[in-house]
Amino acid sequence: QSRRIVLSDGNATRDSVGSIMLKQGNTCVIAIVQAQGTLVSENRGPILEEHEKDKDKDTPGLCECDVDVSALCSSKLKSNVALKEESSRLSILLREYLQSILDLTCLCIQRDLLIWKLTVNVTVIDNDGNLEAAVLLAAYSALKRTRLPKITIKHVSNSDS
Repeated sequence: QSRRIVLSDGNATRDSVGSIMLKQGNTCVIAIVQAQGTLVSENRGPILEEHEKDKDKDTPGLCECDVDVSALCSSKLKSNVALKEESSRLSILLREYLQSILDLTCLCIQRDLLIWKLTVNVTVIDNDGNLEAAVLLAAYSALKRTRLPKITIKHVSNSDS
């Protein structure tokens, strides 16, 4: 049986750049995207190490994910251990999904210097089934609504200081 999906503005915090509330039947999740400009030198890792092999491409940005399944949302998960395991499982699923669909080079602000680091936080408010699909769709929809602020980089010469 199909369940109606309703997407609405997540009305997130001031520091978010995109958010969504998704309801699918009685399942309800909120996804919030936050963005931070960060120096490439502070974010070494496999993605950036792979980039160093092909310097003609833009520096890839970063996208981190976290899913929080609260104790109030499901009677199926009774222990804290089960809640943490489900949160971890969904976080890994979301990270793998987003890595497969995102072009992280679009998060390059200035090659080899400055990138966007996105953090996608998904909170499960109510779990009435099909949670994996709800989490993935909410995160995807929040990213589609994300609007990164314009950044102007000013170069300061030694004579200006």
